[in-house]
Amino acid sequence: MSRRRRVALALLIVLAALLLALVILVPRFVNIDAYRPEITARAERQMGRPVEIGPLKLSLLPSPEVRADGFAVGNPGGFPPGDLMRAERVEVDLDASALWHRRILIKSLTLERPVFRLLANSAGRWNFENPAPASAGVLKTASHPERPSSTLGIISTVKLNDGELTFARVSASGSVSPPSVDIRGVSTEFQRVDLSRLVSSPASSLSGGTWRTQAVAWSGEPAAAPLAAAGTFQAKSLRVGVLEAAHLKSQVEVETRRIRFRNLDFDFCSGHGTGDFAVDWGGSSLRYTADLQFRNVDMASLLAAFPGARGKMTGKLSGALSLAGEASRSTEPLAGQQGRGVVTVRDGRLPTLELNKNLLQLANWIRGAPLRGDPSSFSSLSADLEISGGRISSRHVVLSGPVVNIDAHGSLTLASAGELNYEGTADIAAQQNAFTSILGGLLGEKVTAGKLSFPFGLEGTVAHPRFVLKSPAALRRLPGFEPGP
Repeated sequence: MSRRRRVALALLIVLAALLLALVILVPRFVNIDAYRPEITARAERQMGRPVEIGPLKLSLLPSPEVRADGFAVGNPGGFPPGDLMRAERVEVDLDASALWHRRILIKSLTLERPVFRLLANSAGRWNFENPAPASAGVLKTASHPERPSSTLGIISTVKLNDGELTFARVSASGSVSPPSVDIRGVSTEFQRVDLSRLVSSPASSLSGGTWRTQAVAWSGEPAAAPLAAAGTFQAKSLRVGVLEAAHLKSQVEVETRRIRFRNLDFDFCSGHGTGDFAVDWGGSSLRYTADLQFRNVDMASLLAAFPGARGKMTGKLSGALSLAGEASRSTEPLAGQQGRGVVTVRDGRLPTLELNKNLLQLANWIRGAPLRGDPSSFSSLSADLEISGGRISSRHVVLSGPVVNIDAHGSLTLASAGELNYEGTADIAAQQNAFTSILGGLLGEKVTAGKLSFPFGLEGTVAHPRFVLKSPAALRRLPGFEPGP
């Protein structure tokens, strides 16, 4: 190696060492935290709400990064005191080339343990909306033209680690309701986050002051809206009303006033579910749409969330269900919702459905021996569901049990005590003999394919169901039978 090359190499090594020393030592001597009051004041002016920023630290490797140990954004006017968002730590990764041109461009933003409390007031406004949205593009301050300008329009990557998100309402008196949606243990990674769309004016989602109802999930997708963010989502738990799912994973899309979870995978009441789920906050009420499939859901655990239905059925539930409605904390299952689906419950019991003495006596006579086993148990119960107008209606309900097999139709009222109004045909296994022939004549039926059929009704309420044997007058004169309707 020539002397000139050795000198050039030594010079490069010295320059590299000096640059490394500069990168390491500059953050130690540059007190970026001295700018915190000014940064806080600018943020408050821009967002129109209180902002709290913890101690700031600067690092230059592997890229320029500013860290705040604590960050909070308060509620705007018209909402109770408190925070819209609070995080234990915020890490902001800056674009080095933009800094060279005296511009602050955020490449990535990471929030550690963030807590979001989204509130809607009685006027239909949300606490994350900007009272006076700033103009898009690069933001400058006239009083300090020599300071770097900044842009917060689009951030390439935003991460949330172990966060929480709740939706609640504020009454006219200022009291805050319990959360109607509560998501815990949230971890997300979004790409190309457009902050201006996240805090856009309600006019973009409202027409004439009325929230535009989204299409129900099963009737097709609503018109596509520009996304504010998209990425992946994980959460330890999600509660809507009184129902809770766990271990959620999905793709997530965020619009101005909507979050959509696609290809959602979750655990629910000891079972498993998949599908799509969306939450809309386009008006004063929080609404949702869901298109879900589920299997092996424990009915006892599911109904335990609703005091009026607790203990009414056991078994394993599988099926598909599409729902839409307002997300509320109502303890009446599906009240105020609309939807449709098909469900099957296997190997369960209906503990409070006491088959009347007439039916049990009839089954004993036909079989020629006392019944064995639990008359309230069944091997399968399947039904189609139509949820609308405060009722669940079914055109075809099929139950297979040790005493009878049932084919019925009818409806259940969701409000109040839950009135039952079902009717159909019950079958009891029977042998063709003289007695069953006489009995069949009294019932107006005959033994066919080894079974005797007769009409019945299911009346009463969810808490006190009543199985009614609709027998002709002649049957009521048989010994041991009680008068019935």
